[in-house]
Amino acid sequence: MNRQIRILQRPRPSKAVSREDFQFEKEITDFNIECPICLHVIMDDPLQSLCCGRHFCKACISGVEIDCYTRVRSCPICRGDCSDTFPDKNFERIVYSKAVYCMKKNQTQEAQCDWSGKLRDFRDHLSTTCPYDLVECKYKCSQKDILRVDLTDHLENRCMLRPYSCQHCGAKDAYKAITKSHYRVCKNYPVGCSHCSDENVRRSELNQHVKDECPMQRVECAFSWLGCKEWPLRKDAKEHYSDSHHEALSQAYRKLRDDTDELHLHTNKLRLDTNDLRFDTNELFRDVNQLKFDMNIRKIDISALYDSLNEKIYNLKVENAKLKDEMEERINRRCRDLERDLKVLSKDHDDLLRWYSKLVDDYDSFKLILEISILDIAIQL
Repeated sequence: MNRQIRILQRPRPSKAVSREDFQFEKEITDFNIECPICLHVIMDDPLQSLCCGRHFCKACISGVEIDCYTRVRSCPICRGDCSDTFPDKNFERIVYSKAVYCMKKNQTQEAQCDWSGKLRDFRDHLSTTCPYDLVECKYKCSQKDILRVDLTDHLENRCMLRPYSCQHCGAKDAYKAITKSHYRVCKNYPVGCSHCSDENVRRSELNQHVKDECPMQRVECAFSWLGCKEWPLRKDAKEHYSDSHHEALSQAYRKLRDDTDELHLHTNKLRLDTNDLRFDTNELFRDVNQLKFDMNIRKIDISALYDSLNEKIYNLKVENAKLKDEMEERINRRCRDLERDLKVLSKDHDDLLRWYSKLVDDYDSFKLILEISILDIAIQL
């Protein structure tokens, strides 16, 4: 029966080594240096199986599940019982001491790492010094093909998640957030004017630029109130005003003269109305003064009433204090009487208890005497 062998998930070493990453100075044929399970070079705790003699990573062979039918660990190679394994010190001594060359190259295959040493040191070389080994960006960006030799340039110039400051407003965020999102809303970002060739206009100043400064923006003629309906460009406004507005200015003069005469008429009328208003104002001032006098009289009456109320309130407080003292005295006197009566009742209660106790003793004595008498009579009979 052909059953699939399940491998439990085991934590892999921090840096797995592939056979393509290095080359032996002299090839080895006596050992399988690649684990048949993880297909990486066995760099830690090599174990040899007794069933087929193959070598495995300790973490990998320990992760083989026990078969639910045979109740043994089935070897991934021969399907035998791989429960019996042992550390192969000969493997460690021979294989890990072999000289190897690092075969790591750059992405264009033009340069190769020049490291050489023993196999046991190769993984440390990959983890720390190999310039053409893949490393992870410390800013956790999505780029996965970063070589160690390119890491500094990547962190400083190419990483989309590197810290970055907006050169226009100084806001700080990741490079991607600044260039993709922040620049769309940055108030100091130069958006340029769509009417003229000025490309240094900031986003926050664009509307003001178009309204007051843009030379290619059309503006209303200053003589539109005289009937000019043209809208010249701002840069051509002075030329437009100096062309042919003499007739318009003459009409404006005549209109201003007529308006001045009419204004004089209105001024005379307003002068008369002002005199009437001055008379009415004087009348109002007299009425206001009379109201002020009446208000002062009312204030005096209110002050007197307030003083009277304060006096009555004070008298009520005094009477209330006296009543309070009298009630407290009565209550205290009554409490003293009750305490005295309670003491008398307590004494009478103690006397009754003693009398009752004596009565009980007399009863017991009488009962004993009576029983003795009855016993004597019975004996005599």
